[in-house]
Amino acid sequence: MAVQKKTYFYIKRAYSKKSLEKKGLLASVKSFLLSEISFYC
Repeated sequence: MAVQKKTYFYIKRAYSKKSLEKKGLLASVKSFLLSEISFYC
C-alpha cells in the first residue's frame, strides 16, 4: 500500500512538473510573439 502511494506521488509530481514546463513554454512563446508584434508596429 505504501509503495503504491509513493509511486502515485512521484507520477503526480512528474506530471505537475511537465504541465508547468508546458505553461512556461507557452508563456515564453507568447511573450516572444508579443515582442515581435510590437517591434514591427
